Amino acid sequence: MKLMALLLTATLLMPAGPALTRDLSANEVLAHIRKVGERRALADYFESHDWSNLTRGIGSGEPEWLGVYQALRPVSDGESGEDLGEAIFDALPKYPFRVLPILEVETHVTVQELCTFSFESKYPDDGVESYLTRLDGALALAAGENERRMASQCRLGIQATKESIKHGS
Repeated sequence: MKLMALLLTATLLMPAGPALTRDLSANEVLAHIRKVGERRALADYFESHDWSNLTRGIGSGEPEWLGVYQALRPVSDGESGEDLGEAIFDALPKYPFRVLPILEVETHVTVQELCTFSFESKYPDDGVESYLTRLDGALALAAGENERRMASQCRLGIQATKESIKHGS
């Protein structure tokens, strides 16, 4: 009886579900990648509760997390690739001048094409118009000729997206 009470008490005191998650740092992930390689690290994180922390980290747009994205994206496919893609597009309206160069190299498409959205896999949590407004606001912070060029090209894509939405395509 005492054992049963002890087990019940221990069970009630244990965190459950998402509470089991912990803070995961980009540097921790990068160290794991260096230790086991990109493919093994991707599998390790994708199969664990840390995956949502990892994708949230990438979505923050912080430089170290963008390094995690760059390491894992080339070896991802299927659902892991979709998750990483959604995470990087979460980062885009926060830090477009960090994210766009990464995506240009990865996809070999223009900034205008990168900023022409179809939102096929996922709509932004706060809605399409809000996402586009946040992105446009971040583009207004362009400093230097290269960033102003990227901002101008991205705005053409945003405009094309708005036209597409307006016409229901």
